Amino acid sequence: MMDLSNAVCLLFLFGALNEAAAVVNLTQLAEQYVVKQKSTGEIVRWGITEDYWKRGHHPSERYSIKARVKKLECLPEDPAGSGKQFGRPRYNCEEDYFFFVNEKISCPFQLFANFSFPMVGKSKLEGAKIISVDFNNKTTLWGEVRKLSHGSHVYEACDFIAEVEFTGWFSYYEKPKHLGVEDGKDIDVRVTELKNESEHLSVEGDALIYRVTGGYAESLCI
Repeated sequence: MMDLSNAVCLLFLFGALNEAAAVVNLTQLAEQYVVKQKSTGEIVRWGITEDYWKRGHHPSERYSIKARVKKLECLPEDPAGSGKQFGRPRYNCEEDYFFFVNEKISCPFQLFANFSFPMVGKSKLEGAKIISVDFNNKTTLWGEVRKLSHGSHVYEACDFIAEVEFTGWFSYYEKPKHLGVEDGKDIDVRVTELKNESEHLSVEGDALIYRVTGGYAESLCI
């Protein structure tokens, strides 16, 4: 398994380790939005998941919130190889990856991203391996990729960014004050209404964007 002390040292050199990871909670932001709408009526229920969306009545062209990671990459200003460290030759040399997240997001959606390992350096083995990781509400992500019968470890690192995109709508059910629940209706809200500069949520077209950032390190066999 990867020597995490070496990985953490590399990430520190790249400025990735903060005292605590900053967290954006998409569900809480949606709740805050809905609460503010109470002045126009009484909110009976609300939700941002696909299961909740299916309970309501909505125009056919609208859909529940969809989330995806548009891209995952090392930041170009970080020189590849500047954090390189060599280890001793050993048998059963392992190759591993390690993400440390300092700006993360929590939401009721999977945020899978694929990346090609190794992402920074070059391995003794020919060819890359595709790895899938879920960034939803994660502070650290790490795993063993493969083992070699022998080799020397080399550690590489970079700052990374994972750009998350949310599209679609969430909704709440509102009824007029002093009337019954059956007199209410579903109110649809485009997810871009949750734009929040202080939470680093921006808008690009019809999409709400959040950028997960942090440090990445990998252990390679050479």
